[in-house]
Amino acid sequence: EFKIENTLWSSKETNCRKIDRELDWKKDKRIEFSNVLINENNINLKVFNNIPLEKLYWGRKYFYLMNVYAQKPGSASISIFEDWSIRDSDAEDFKDTNPVEFKTLNLTKIIKILNSVANDQFQPMLIASIGLNFNLLK
Repeated sequence: EFKIENTLWSSKETNCRKIDRELDWKKDKRIEFSNVLINENNINLKVFNNIPLEKLYWGRKYFYLMNVYAQKPGSASISIFEDWSIRDSDAEDFKDTNPVEFKTLNLTKIIKILNSVANDQFQPMLIASIGLNFNLLK
């Protein structure tokens, strides 16, 4: 799982040298600018998907910061190890099939316990940060 933190600042002054950091930058109160789409191998970030650029003020300078955090480690590993695990009740039937590869008893249960401990100890970790500095002109 991933969590996104979005921050958008704007300034009426578009010349960087003239911007007073303390006075000119205004932080936008909206927090949901972008979306994360996750599939097996990719994380797709759709920047300004929820609030399109057309909704922003023209003639301003903007600075957008997106931080992407990993929320839970190991949550995908359960499905990976599911094929290699066997329940107590199925062990006898599995043995009678003359298997070539041997499954491990309660492997998914062990993985769930390890993930539970990891999630209790895990702090969200910053895995990506994207900064955009742009002027919005007509």
